[in-house]
Amino acid sequence: MLSFNKISKKSSSDEEIAKLKFLYRKSFPRDEQIPFRTLLSKSDKDFVDFLAVYDDDLLIGLVYLMHDGDLTYLSYLAVDDDFQSRGFGSQILQALKKEYTNQRICLTYEKIDPKADNNAQRLARIKFYDKNGFDYLNFYIEEYHVLYSFMSNGRPVNPKEYADLKKKFFGKMLYFMPKDKIYK
Repeated sequence: MLSFNKISKKSSSDEEIAKLKFLYRKSFPRDEQIPFRTLLSKSDKDFVDFLAVYDDDLLIGLVYLMHDGDLTYLSYLAVDDDFQSRGFGSQILQALKKEYTNQRICLTYEKIDPKADNNAQRLARIKFYDKNGFDYLNFYIEEYHVLYSFMSNGRPVNPKEYADLKKKFFGKMLYFMPKDKIYK
């Protein structure tokens, strides 16, 4: 049975944090990673949920959520390779939709590009989110030269709301980062 453990810099064990850091680093391309120390330092904020996902006592995944009002951005969702293709990703999404019933949940995925080396993976990711009740939104964003499309749990989200959420998370650090480009 799935369970979630809220990760906190102050209260989580060093061992659990080390395992999550390893999973995070192996699950996402380096150029798409927010520094782990930043994720961890923000984990104590009331607008962030950093969750370790367990199946009984086994760490199988992680979820990183950012909130602003009724908007929740699913920044990272990873299931360890040893536990993929067993339905855990879908179970996690369904649990999140249930837990955050009154929230508009949005997420990004790399925009489809037939020339991309990982285009098959991108298509599989879209199919996965579509199967789990997420709908396409009519805008995309360029961050660090990577184009991302948006999906939500059937409720509209606009680019300004996403920009405001990101500003809330990064604060002053945002001024030192390249500016995102939003396209409709």
